[in-house]
Amino acid sequence: MKINELRELLATSEPERISKAFRECYKKLAKSKKEELDPLIRDILSGKEPEKNIRKSAKTMDFTELSAEIDTFLYNAYADNYFVLNKVISKERRSKWRFEAKDFLKALIVVNETDENFDKSVIYLTKLFDVFSYGCRYHVFSDYDTFRSIGMEQEELFAIVVSRRLISIGYTEENLKTML
Repeated sequence: MKINELRELLATSEPERISKAFRECYKKLAKSKKEELDPLIRDILSGKEPEKNIRKSAKTMDFTELSAEIDTFLYNAYADNYFVLNKVISKERRSKWRFEAKDFLKALIVVNETDENFDKSVIYLTKLFDVFSYGCRYHVFSDYDTFRSIGMEQEELFAIVVSRRLISIGYTEENLKTML
């Protein structure tokens, strides 16, 4: 049911039936979901405006936290923890590597040239590009084409890495050879 359908249904229902429906739905939730929703329910029932569920974005995430998460992601990728059974990454999380990677790329691409972390973001973009390229040759992830899985073409990400790297390090002969 969509939210508009739910609104219409709630508008035409009696308060006692709404309360009963809410109680029955709450009973069906898993304990972890109940713990997650409890603060939201308390806020709404006390009259406070509920906080929006905002995922970590590049502007709110600390760059040191982001770099630590990327380092962990890279370590797990090269250790084949996203491909084979292991105790490091759960089965549910193993197939969601692409969403982590997309979030990392979005966070790194947003960093502009005037930011103090620009050079570090270029290094991490390069490392991510390298692991995705490596993933196309070897089974690192569950997909054969890692670039397609993250929703980018290899050439598109390479162009971003090259342009940012040239801005960061400059047009030196050694830098151009490294990128080629």
